[in-house]
Amino acid sequence: MIHSIYDWIMPWSEFINKQPDTLKQVAIDFKMQFQTGSCLIAFLILLLTTSVICWGYYKPYNNMAGRHYKWKYWSFFLVANFLTVALLTNLSSYFVDSTLTDQGTFFTRLIFLNAFYSILCFVLLSIIVCNTSIKTNAYKFLKF
Repeated sequence: MIHSIYDWIMPWSEFINKQPDTLKQVAIDFKMQFQTGSCLIAFLILLLTTSVICWGYYKPYNNMAGRHYKWKYWSFFLVANFLTVALLTNLSSYFVDSTLTDQGTFFTRLIFLNAFYSILCFVLLSIIVCNTSIKTNAYKFLKF
């Protein structure tokens, strides 16, 4: 189920067909490994990192003395979240050992997609915080 949010980064048939005949079975195994395990790791990196950074913005950071409840600080945490998720996803890709053709393109797409999803997740969590009774000194600019 989770792998479906990542499947559109590279059509699997295109990825498998780019492989030489001797590596097609390895590519099929790589696809199965990704769909059963690696995509879960990427998804957990996305959720955990975004949750921790969003919590860090709305709780400890905005409860410090000073005027932290400005758009630029929220944007800074959003960019920090984007870069952190991209870096952690990139680091997790180094644990996959394979000689497949075009694997670098696959992981580059995965890194950018996960980082893009981190932006959406951060905005969604911000909307939830701004529209609930969670105590924070942050400016609730996403309140509806």
